[in-house]
Amino acid sequence: MGFKGCITYNCHGAGQRITQEVFNGKSWRNDPALTERMGSALSVLRRIHEQLLLLRSARQLPLTCDENSAADGYEQDLDPEIAWSETSLKMYPIDEVSRKVATFLRSLRHHVTENTSART
Repeated sequence: MGFKGCITYNCHGAGQRITQEVFNGKSWRNDPALTERMGSALSVLRRIHEQLLLLRSARQLPLTCDENSAADGYEQDLDPEIAWSETSLKMYPIDEVSRKVATFLRSLRHHVTENTSART
């Protein structure tokens, strides 16, 4: 944190995780050879963090048990107990998972529509 890019670009904590968790405290600033590798890992983990943020925001809705279970499953997939590695991020099907999360979130539209209709 504190980098100029962080002021205009929110990685939702993915940058810190890449540096600390995936690259064990190493930085592209100290080792320019890591720039491309770290950038590739960051592009995936940033999207993972965005999906987690969306799912956690959806928890503010009055979800059914089935919807909560689905959200749990997506969150566990996006935030596994085993720490992310450079390889696991490279292999992670972020486009596929993002599509599934988007479909799930669209399926929650009725909660927003119901709440909006009740207020008008």
